[in-house]
Amino acid sequence: MELLESGKTYFKVLQIAGEGLNSCVYKAIRQDATGAISQEVALKILKSKNSVSFWRQEVESLLEVNSPYCVKVYGFEWVDQKPAVVLEWLEGLNLYELAQFDSLDPELTHEIVSQVQKGLIDLHLMGLCHGDLHPGNIFVTSSGHIKLIDFGWANVSRCSIQGTPAFRAPELKTSGACPNLFSDLYSLGKISELLGLEIGSLVLDSPQDRHYRGDAPHPLRKAQLAKLVTKVLKAKKLEGLSRTTALQTETPSRNRSLLKPIHLIVASLFLLATGATSKTPLSYGCTVDVRTKNWVQVLRPDGEWIYTPAKIRFASCKPLKLHWRSQNNAGTLKKLVVSDQTLKISDRDFSLDLIKSN
Repeated sequence: MELLESGKTYFKVLQIAGEGLNSCVYKAIRQDATGAISQEVALKILKSKNSVSFWRQEVESLLEVNSPYCVKVYGFEWVDQKPAVVLEWLEGLNLYELAQFDSLDPELTHEIVSQVQKGLIDLHLMGLCHGDLHPGNIFVTSSGHIKLIDFGWANVSRCSIQGTPAFRAPELKTSGACPNLFSDLYSLGKISELLGLEIGSLVLDSPQDRHYRGDAPHPLRKAQLAKLVTKVLKAKKLEGLSRTTALQTETPSRNRSLLKPIHLIVASLFLLATGATSKTPLSYGCTVDVRTKNWVQVLRPDGEWIYTPAKIRFASCKPLKLHWRSQNNAGTLKKLVVSDQTLKISDRDFSLDLIKSN
């Protein structure tokens, strides 16, 4: 087992997960210096040191993506003097692998498309787009959950021909337009067709005419999808083909702040097209943005402990309590008041006058 070092953090490499022209991805255990706190991650080591400052800046901005339908980005690291990206580790298959190994019935296809739609909505509400949506960038976990991966290159400031040709929207092929919500919808439509589900409204030539008419994700269909993924993983293992698919995440937009207002407008139209009423809120309520250099875990409202950096979303902006724990201590940050819907917390906020020890 190889041990890689990054400042006060250590990575125990468990296996190589994938390799491309620009990077190599490993399954690894991230630990603090004492080994008391650990986390399973995907460690993507970049092969080139060119434009490292650009990479770091853009990867840091991806920390803003906090959707259950998008892979989580933990941050940028220097690992053994090599630039690297630390990502959430997922067990499962990409959609290409799943569809090639076993046929998907209409119910499962509806579930996949519905979850992908939710991921696209979350991205666009954050002022981003996917830009290269195809079956290889749709990851299906062993719990039947869809995660969008490799959303990044389309968000760079300059627009150029991007995306996989078979799933690229026609306006991107001819006019040089930047990828956006409508081009993502077209890609989703082509994926649906590939899976045998016809959603003609998604593949219309006019971008503004595209809309998704499908239903929301369903727990029973998700459970069926989980059974299928588990079945395929077991079959691949029996055949000696088992492998864990790595995550590929690239760079987001430098000018996303300029794109955000139009994306919010378009996303609201998108929600209306999917059957949401005019009362559907676009806001997530209040957000506590925890950015710490030291190892800290915080408790989300759903009861899950997650590592920082992290963004915790609350339904309301009333005085909040944030439960936390670290290597040596645990406590509660009390009476957190969010005035502008986002409150940023750093290491200095975990001081004695704010901590109530457990």
